[in-house]
Amino acid sequence: MLQRNARYNILNAVAMAASINLINQYVGIFAVKLGATDLQLGYLSSWPNLASVIATLGAAAAVARARSKQRLIAAIFLLGRAAALGAAAVPWFPESARVWALIGFWVLAVFPNSAAGTAMQSFIADVFPGTSERGRAFATRNTWTTGAGILLIPFVGWALDSLFPYPLGYQIMFVASFFVALWEIYFFLKMKEPQTDAKREAAAAKLPAERVDYRTYLRTFSHRPFLLFVLCSVPFHFAWQIAWPVFTRYQVTDLHMNNSWLSWMTVANQLGQMAVFPLWARWGERYGNTMMLAVAAANLATAPFLTALATTPVWLLLINVWTGFGVAGVVLLVLNNQMDVSPAERRPVFLAVHAALVSISATLAPLVGAFLMSTMGTRRALFFSSGPRTLTAIAFLILARYLGQGKGSEAPKANRT
Repeated sequence: MLQRNARYNILNAVAMAASINLINQYVGIFAVKLGATDLQLGYLSSWPNLASVIATLGAAAAVARARSKQRLIAAIFLLGRAAALGAAAVPWFPESARVWALIGFWVLAVFPNSAAGTAMQSFIADVFPGTSERGRAFATRNTWTTGAGILLIPFVGWALDSLFPYPLGYQIMFVASFFVALWEIYFFLKMKEPQTDAKREAAAAKLPAERVDYRTYLRTFSHRPFLLFVLCSVPFHFAWQIAWPVFTRYQVTDLHMNNSWLSWMTVANQLGQMAVFPLWARWGERYGNTMMLAVAAANLATAPFLTALATTPVWLLLINVWTGFGVAGVVLLVLNNQMDVSPAERRPVFLAVHAALVSISATLAPLVGAFLMSTMGTRRALFFSSGPRTLTAIAFLILARYLGQGKGSEAPKANRT
């Protein structure tokens, strides 16, 4: 069963990457072409995350009570991917309403996908229960996801700029994203859910469904390892998210990048990621996930500063390879840290609380970024953004030393709570 799950985990990852990369990289430039203001670019990042707070917590409660996590997660994903069909109709809206319509459909897309994504992490952690086994599964998944994006993204950027007229290209990509998502969901359903044998189902049927309410979420903070991680992770994500709309504006308006250039920026970043995913997994096992997360966060602290120094797209390509190393570490190690500090029997709730807090942060941070752009300009806003990122990297370092990590040996058992 483990080998079967590993195979379908990879196929699901590839299909998910294809579905996402057909649209996610280009929503920002699509909004700019539609005439989005700085504040609307902030809303494009902010409002979907506000909606996902409710979705994530609600999904955690639903998953905790569900007899089959798998079928529920698949249904939620299907709803989110279907919102892409609505986004394809945006150019047919009145001109004054197009940007707002795009934001609205993007909210509808992120709303269920955020919920399903958190629940899916918990599901895959159940499918691959061992610590090292789970780390390798997530690293392999991320490697294949990144590789699929590298192959697809340049074609999509070229097609949007050269093959299809505007806005038809964007409409085609939104529709294609939905149909690829059907394969993504199919492969996910082919993974074998651990709790589906007859004896377990019969036993579960005799037990009352677990009750999840606001007190369940609040009790997560009484678990000290989780609380300490949250106190570092949420400020880190806030510092990371501030620069999101700033990057979009700087690349499109200041450096005059088209879809093809944005594609190659993403490819450069993902090449950097793919090269080091397995390394981050091994380093996390050896030195501790929190210690290595501090290193990855320090790498991301350099991203806004170096981006502001880049005056041509070519230099920014090299910078994106460098920051890809850090992105890979953050993506993998934030997840591994969550698994470390979350009790297995209540993991969906702990993951949901962390995701909800990160979503709240992502609601506010892009608006701060939009404010910084309007008051100090794009380049100065980028320089400023490196400061908070550096402070949060230091916070992870302090937490790692508190947990006894980083002494050149395998991560201590105390961090595997």
